[in-house]
Amino acid sequence: MWRKTRRPLGENRCVGVDCNRNFNVSWGIGTARFCSLLYRGERPFSELETRNVRDILRKLRPNCRFYLSLHSYAKAILYPRAYSRTLPYNWKHQHDVAQAGANAILSACGVKYRTGSAFSFLKLAVGGSSIDYAHDVEKVPYALVMEIASKGFHAPEPNIARICEETWIGIRAMVMQLAVSPVVSFTRSKTAI
Repeated sequence: MWRKTRRPLGENRCVGVDCNRNFNVSWGIGTARFCSLLYRGERPFSELETRNVRDILRKLRPNCRFYLSLHSYAKAILYPRAYSRTLPYNWKHQHDVAQAGANAILSACGVKYRTGSAFSFLKLAVGGSSIDYAHDVEKVPYALVMEIASKGFHAPEPNIARICEETWIGIRAMVMQLAVSPVVSFTRSKTAI
């Protein structure tokens, strides 16, 4: 029931870093307040957890085609970028995968998930996100974050089974869409509208 890492931060009474602000991609953008729930850390990869994700992605390179980060709690499936309104060249294909997940959840459960770029959803630039790192640095062509349907960061216990079921319905649909989606170049960019 804790959002951040558990590492004590120096002599301060604050504990932990938001791992989704700790990756080495546009790391300096966003909050740097030491005790914030969104604290990015002293430097990129200051946390064991983000170093582990980095190392796994590097081992999987170049064969990793899909990276999915699960978060709570906004009922959204988002693709890069969080740090800029500039979209990846293959944003349309990533959007199709995200939309397949959202459509499946709506059809099966009646729950509406929004889709779009992380920047357009957040309405502000955020650096150090795992999807931007996976896509832009490790060259994973499809990198999405799924913000699950909960009423807060900690789902009430009676809702957990339902949330898990609808999440898996969305993930399955995204994987099925991936099976028919092209692997396209993603080195060029396009500015978001």
